[in-house]
Amino acid sequence: AAASLGFGSHWGGRKEGGFATGSRALDCGAGIGRVSAGVLAHICENVDLVEVSQPLLDQAEKNLEHIPCNRVRFIKESLRTFEPECVSYDVIWLQWVLGHLT
Repeated sequence: AAASLGFGSHWGGRKEGGFATGSRALDCGAGIGRVSAGVLAHICENVDLVEVSQPLLDQAEKNLEHIPCNRVRFIKESLRTFEPECVSYDVIWLQWVLGHLT
């Protein structure tokens, strides 16, 4: 996570020691929320986790319970049918998931 945070510090809009106001991240195939908890919640104000597996999403909620609930949304849906409600995201995280979309 430390290397990912270092990489994230180069993204535009990130203020020193925190995230830009109103910034939003999308964690695609979020699993148990490791990346959201360890990286995305530190570099963006809001994080949307999309995960098709309810047991994994339940664990993600537990793993992110230290993040204020108004900053995190847990979305149970396949990425094949997911349509974002917001206009845009500042960060979209796709790791180990694209191969499953065949």
